[in-house]
Amino acid sequence: MLSRLPGFFERYFICRSTGGHLSNGFHMSVCLNKTVDDVILSNALRALLLKHPIHCLQFFRQDSLAGSLAESSLLEDKKANCKNYDARFVSQILYNDVVVHQEVESLDSTFFRNLHDNRIPINVERPNWILVVNQIKGSDKQYLTLSSNHVFIDGNSGVNFMDDLVKELAEVETIDDRLFVTVLFNSTKDAPAVLPKANEDVVGLFNLTPWFIFKTIVRMALIPSSVAKFFKSYFVPGHPNLYKHPIFDFYPVSHDNKSNFNRVTLTREASAKSLRYCRLSGVTMTPFIAACAMKALDSTFAQVLADSPSYTFNIDVCGRRYYPELKKEMRYGLFASTVGAVISGDSTILQAAKKISTKLVDNLKSRACFPFAGLLRLVNFWDFFQKKYDNKAARTSIEVSNVGLLKINHADWNVDDFIFSQGVGMDLLTISASSTSLGGMNLVVANHESLDEVDKGHAMEQFIEKFQQYLENGESIY
Repeated sequence: MLSRLPGFFERYFICRSTGGHLSNGFHMSVCLNKTVDDVILSNALRALLLKHPIHCLQFFRQDSLAGSLAESSLLEDKKANCKNYDARFVSQILYNDVVVHQEVESLDSTFFRNLHDNRIPINVERPNWILVVNQIKGSDKQYLTLSSNHVFIDGNSGVNFMDDLVKELAEVETIDDRLFVTVLFNSTKDAPAVLPKANEDVVGLFNLTPWFIFKTIVRMALIPSSVAKFFKSYFVPGHPNLYKHPIFDFYPVSHDNKSNFNRVTLTREASAKSLRYCRLSGVTMTPFIAACAMKALDSTFAQVLADSPSYTFNIDVCGRRYYPELKKEMRYGLFASTVGAVISGDSTILQAAKKISTKLVDNLKSRACFPFAGLLRLVNFWDFFQKKYDNKAARTSIEVSNVGLLKINHADWNVDDFIFSQGVGMDLLTISASSTSLGGMNLVVANHESLDEVDKGHAMEQFIEKFQQYLENGESIY
C-alpha cells in the first residue's frame, strides 16, 4: 500500500485539527450560471479526482483506531510530533459520502456558522472535504460549497478546486449518454503509482538557512520581551509606541475558537469605487480592507474596552507567485504564509493601509515570511500551542485572507458569485474576501464569540455597519 510521512506543514495542521486548535478549515461557495444535477456533478467530480488525486488522500495514525481522539492517542501524537501518521489514499469515495444536498433561505450568518461547526476529521476512511449543494428556497439558484480542512490544501487550492470543477462540468455536459456515477474513486483501480508530494518536496519555499535560524532565535528567544517592546516603541520606524498605545488584548488564545459570522457585500459599482480609491491612494485592496476593519474596530470596541490601543494584523500571502514554471505541481498543496503588522489605532485608514502595504511589499520581495513559517519544523507543535495558552498570549486583532478577483469560466459555464469563509483560529476577527466581476466583492467576517458579549451585541452590529461604510467611502467617511 502506497504511503508517505507528512511534511512539516501537514504535521502542523494535523496537530491543529486533532488538538482542537483549528478553525475547522475553510469554505468556498460559488453560484454558477447553470444548475447541476447528480448525474453531471458525479461525472465531473470523478474526472476531477482522477486528474488531481491529492483530494483522495487522508492521514491515518500508524497504530490506532480510525477517528480516535482518545487522550492516549493525543499523547502519542504529542510524543511523535505527528510523525506517527501516514498519508494514504482512502479505499474508495462514494458520491453520497462527499456530496450533501440542503435547502437554505440564503447564505447568511447562520449558514456560515453551520458550515464552520461541521468539523471534517482526519484519520477516517473519507477524504478531507465535502461538497454541499445549496438550493436557495423559492428560486432555481444554487450555491456549491467546498468545505475542507487545511491538512492537505490551502485557500488558493480551494479556488483551484472550484475552477477545475467548473472545467469538468463543461466537459461532461458535452457527453450525451452520461449516467450517474456512484463510486467516484476506487483505490484499487484508480490510484496512481505515486502519491502526491508534501509541499517541501515540491519546492524549497520554506527552506531555512543557518543564518536565518540564528538571527531569529536571538531575536525571539534571547532578547527579553521588555527590551523588545522598548526597542520597537522608540527605534523601529513606523512602529507604534506600545507604552502609549498598548496592544488590543481582549480575549487570549485558547482552545475556545467558537465563531460567529457576518457577510458584507459590495456591489460591482461599490467595489469598483473602492478599487479606484486604492489605486489613487497607492495601496492595494487587501491592506485597505485590513485598515477599514481596524478603524471600525477602533471606533466601536475600543471605545468600550481599551484606551487608544494598537492593533495586530496577519495578512495571508501565497508563495505560488515565485514559481510560475511549477504552476501545475503547485496547483494544490500548502504554500501560504502570513505577514504581520502592528498599527496604532489613531492612524487614519490611508495611513494604516500604507503601513500594511509597505510590510507586504517588503516581505514579498524578501520572501522572509516563508522561511519564518518554516521555523515550525523546529518545534513540537503541541508544546508550541500549550505555551501560548499558558502565557495567555493575545489573539491577533485582525487576519485578512483575500483570494482576489476571480474569473472562472469554461465554455459557457461561469462562476457568477464567489464567497470565501472560515472561522477564527487564533484571531479576534478573521476576514475572508473574494470578488467576481458580476457578483461584486464578498467579505465574510468571522468574530470570536466573546466579541458578541460586548455592549450586549451592539458593538459587533456597529462594527459591521462602520466596516461597510469605510469600505465604500474610504477616508471620505470622516
